[in-house]
Amino acid sequence: MPKYLLTNEVIATELWKMLETNPAYSEDLTTKAKVGKSAVCTYFKFRPGVLVDTSGDFPDISLAKSGWRTENPLTGAFIAGDWTFKVRLENDTKYSFSVKVAVRLTKSVNPDGSNATLIGVYESPNVLNLPASAGGSVSDSWTVSLPEITMSNEYLFAEYRIHIQVAGTSVSCQCSFACDEDPAVADESITTPTFMPPQVTTLPATDVEATYATLNGETANFTATIRGFDWGKQSGNYTDSWTEEGEFPPGTFSYTITNLDPDTDYYFRAKAYSPATGWLYGSELSFHTLVLPPPRILTEYGELLLDGVDEWGFRKIDRLLEDGRIIMIVVVVVVESIIAKHFPMLYLAKPVKAQELISKVEGATIIDIAKDFPKHLIKKGKANELKSKFTT
Repeated sequence: MPKYLLTNEVIATELWKMLETNPAYSEDLTTKAKVGKSAVCTYFKFRPGVLVDTSGDFPDISLAKSGWRTENPLTGAFIAGDWTFKVRLENDTKYSFSVKVAVRLTKSVNPDGSNATLIGVYESPNVLNLPASAGGSVSDSWTVSLPEITMSNEYLFAEYRIHIQVAGTSVSCQCSFACDEDPAVADESITTPTFMPPQVTTLPATDVEATYATLNGETANFTATIRGFDWGKQSGNYTDSWTEEGEFPPGTFSYTITNLDPDTDYYFRAKAYSPATGWLYGSELSFHTLVLPPPRILTEYGELLLDGVDEWGFRKIDRLLEDGRIIMIVVVVVVESIIAKHFPMLYLAKPVKAQELISKVEGATIIDIAKDFPKHLIKKGKANELKSKFTT
C-alpha cells in the first residue's frame, strides 16, 4: 500500500511535503497549537511552521491550503479501501489535557490548494490524553474506508486540526504536531489503498458479421476528453480511426464499423486522451469477418437465392417453385442497392430484356420448364404474360 510520510520539507509558507520515501530530516516540533485557558471544545488548526495561539477550524475550501501536499500531481485513482492516518502530539507544558485529531483531505490542480475539491473530513474516534509533563507525547492512528478517489493531474492535500476535549480551567496548554520523529520509522503518515494509473483496455469485438462489427474499449482511473478506436487489415497498421469528444468518466464505450470486407482479418485497438495523460492505447486485438452468405432478394414472383458472386454480380439465380421445378430467369425487379453497381439501370428499372441481362451473368442460361412456356415471352420481356404462366 502507498504510504505518504508527513515531512517538514517546505514547499511554500505553511505547506510541507508528503513523500513516499523516508526523508532524512530531524524531528520537527515547530508546528504548535497553543491552547488557551478554559478552551474546552475549541478547534485549533495546525499550520506547519507556525505557532498557533488563536482557535480556528478548517478554512474555506477555496483558499490556499495550510498543511501537507504530495510532491507532484497525480493522475489515476486510489481504489476503494482503507485509509490509515498516523500522528503524534507532544505536550509543551506541564499540564495535562485531552484532544481528538481530525484530517481534511482535498485535491486541487493548483499547487497551493486553492479552489480545491473536498474529499472529506475524518476525525479520529480516539481521545488522546497528553501527559502532564513537558515533552510527554502520545500517538494516534485511525482508519476510514473510502470509495474510489480519482485524481486528474491533481495534488492531494492533508490538513489537521485538534478538538479540545478536556483542559484545565486556569491553565494554558500547548502541544506540538510532530514530524519525522525517527527517519527510520517516520510513523507520522497517511497509508492509502493501491493507486492505479490511468488505463485503456481494448475489449473483444462483438456482433461480428460479414461487413460490420462492433469495437469495444474501456477506460479506467481517469476522465477522458477524447476516446475512440484505430483499425486496419494488417497488425500494427491502422488505416482507419474514429473518435468522439466530451467529458467521459471511467467506463466502457463502443463503436460499430461498417463497409468491411467479408472473410477478412481486422486488427484494432482502443485509445483515449486527456490533458493529464496524453494519448493512451489499449493492446491490439483482432477479429475475422464472416463469409458473405448467398443473398436473397424478394421479388414480385417470390424469393430469389443469389448463389455465388462474381465480377458481374451473380453466377446464377435460382428460383425453386413449390412443385420442385427450377427456372433460371431474370425477369424480376431486384433490390437496387445490392446489384445496381453491376448492371445498367435499364436492366433493373423494370422486368425487360431478360435474355440480354441473363447473358451478363456468368454460367447462367434460360431453361424452358414447360411446353407452353414460349421463349419469346422471356426475350421480349412480357412480364405480365410471363407471370401468368407461373402456377405454384
